[in-house]
Amino acid sequence: MHKCSCLCGSVRFDINTHLKNAINCHCKFCRKSHGSPFVTVLVVLPEYFTLLSGEENLQRYPEDETKTGRIVCNICGSKLFTETAKGAPLSVYAAALEDESEVEVMAHTNVESKSPFVVISDNLPQFGGSITKEDYMKMVF
Repeated sequence: MHKCSCLCGSVRFDINTHLKNAINCHCKFCRKSHGSPFVTVLVVLPEYFTLLSGEENLQRYPEDETKTGRIVCNICGSKLFTETAKGAPLSVYAAALEDESEVEVMAHTNVESKSPFVVISDNLPQFGGSITKEDYMKMVF
């Protein structure tokens, strides 16, 4: 179990996932929402996500639950995770971890829309768009 929180500590949650299965997402939406050239995420099944405190401080953008939503703390603005559909895996931002020391990236996604100044110089697999469940499972197992 890995402890996660927002910057101000009002939202706390635990995740149970492998920290060696992180993905760097280069999509425009992640870049714009984080103000960075890419975001490192951990794929977490909903049953391995436990909200401990701060539910009242969670803000979803957009509010429309039929669209992919980025969940942030409405006090400090920390981006915490993304949800696509009820029951689907969550993309938890690695920066929400209280201890990021064991995080290892296994792939880059959405590289077709990456920032033009970003040079990917590692030998990790690169996916033009989002990684499929099948490709993810091949890499993990």
